[in-house]
Amino acid sequence: MVSSTLSHSPRSGCEQELLKKLPGLERLSVDRLLLDGLRARAAEDEVDWRVVLQADAAPSGSEDFGHLREMIAEVLPPIVAAESFGDLGKTTCKRLPPPISQSSP
Repeated sequence: MVSSTLSHSPRSGCEQELLKKLPGLERLSVDRLLLDGLRARAAEDEVDWRVVLQADAAPSGSEDFGHLREMIAEVLPPIVAAESFGDLGKTTCKRLPPPISQSSP
């Protein structure tokens, strides 16, 4: 499924450290935003959600999977540009702070 390629543990040490050190930082699930956008788009186009799920399970070279990729390409840019993302959608890797090192016990 698409979300499985984007998921990461919401309880990771790094995430917890960032939430603790950066006041006002909120956790956002890009998976959830993408899936909500795909569901809304499917409903708008009157496409049964089960068809979208079948396309997700289809071989990557198939026509159905290609349609899903097109759908994602249409849904993703507004998510990244949304105000709820703040500056995250405009951040480049060069501007990210250095990683927080985890000391071993």
